[in-house]
Amino acid sequence: VFKRKQYAKHLIEKLLGQTILSIKSVEVEKVVTDNNFDAKGVRFDVYVEDEEGSRYDVEMQSVQTEQELLALRSRYYASMMDVDATNKGDNYRDMKKTVVIFLCNFAIFDGKLRQYNFIRCARQNKALELKDNTEIIFLSSKGDKSDIIDEDVASFLDYMNGKTKTDNLFVKSIDKEVKAVNKDPIIRRNIMKWEMKLREEREASEAKGMKKGLEKGLKQGLEQGSEQEKENTIVSSLEAKLPIQLIAKIARTTDEKVKEVAKKHHLEDLLLEA
Repeated sequence: VFKRKQYAKHLIEKLLGQTILSIKSVEVEKVVTDNNFDAKGVRFDVYVEDEEGSRYDVEMQSVQTEQELLALRSRYYASMMDVDATNKGDNYRDMKKTVVIFLCNFAIFDGKLRQYNFIRCARQNKALELKDNTEIIFLSSKGDKSDIIDEDVASFLDYMNGKTKTDNLFVKSIDKEVKAVNKDPIIRRNIMKWEMKLREEREASEAKGMKKGLEKGLKQGLEQGSEQEKENTIVSSLEAKLPIQLIAKIARTTDEKVKEVAKKHHLEDLLLEA
């Protein structure tokens, strides 16, 4: 829905409490990487740029995620937006506003609010803003409704919770768009392809993580097995009444390790010096 300029513009304006002259472009599933080949790239859900060069990322977060991970993810996304917007030789004064917006259908942080706007400020004086033109916004459809937020934003969060019957014009227009999309076979097919691609990427990522876990576990198992084998050799050598120095050479370890194993198995009486 937010690939439509009018919806993206309206939501961003309501969240920031300011007017945007016009939207230059809206890109869905925009991929951004930097020149470092090994660096982690980012796939933005909805990437918006206005006529003044300010950039906005709207992320749909439907899977409950830890607060710390959301915070770190927002930090990285904001930095990658700067990478995308800044060219070699650009002056820092030319850097435009960067805003990352997360739409969450679960409670976040303390669960007391529906909207959280974060900017950098001094720890010693919260009123002293850094003014680096970066803002991170989290919306929670499950937040406590006791907070005061824009009416259109509040109605949209209710819509995220499944409340489709409303008198709010903004949400009515969004619902109309959603229904039109659902009826369009071409768009639905593209959405299915997109969802399948995301699922495949997620499964591939999980498989890669599992493989790494298995490899790590195997390595740890071999190391543990090697240590156990070494300990068994030390015990057998002690029972054979071999001197400490010879046992250490046989087991490829130190004299201190031999004494440690002897103490563990209560074989201190069998410790013999060469």
